Amino acid sequence: MIEYSKTVLIVIISVLAVLNLALFVIAYPEMYQPTSPTLARDFSAYYEAGQAEYLGSVYSTFEPLVDKMFIYELRDGRWASPEKENYFGLLTLEGTEKEAYFVIWNISRNIENE
Repeated sequence: MIEYSKTVLIVIISVLAVLNLALFVIAYPEMYQPTSPTLARDFSAYYEAGQAEYLGSVYSTFEPLVDKMFIYELRDGRWASPEKENYFGLLTLEGTEKEAYFVIWNISRNIENE
């Protein structure tokens, strides 16, 4: 009886994991595009505006609770896998400020002045 229960539990967990992955792929199709230099540039431009908007909206939602912020990447990368992680930085690979850089700069100024 215990072996049967373990097998059923493993099957249920496996089915749920596959469903979770399928829903993720449906929700974020841009993450599963083939990679090429052209697509990487297009993805970077698309992601840059979304990154700034996302950071600003998260801060405005949780503003009363925010004392500190930590940044995952200061500068974009080159060799990250998956490729989308090459664009998490606040600066481009060349060091140019992205929109998100200025959003974080304004947020830090706001936190300092409180």
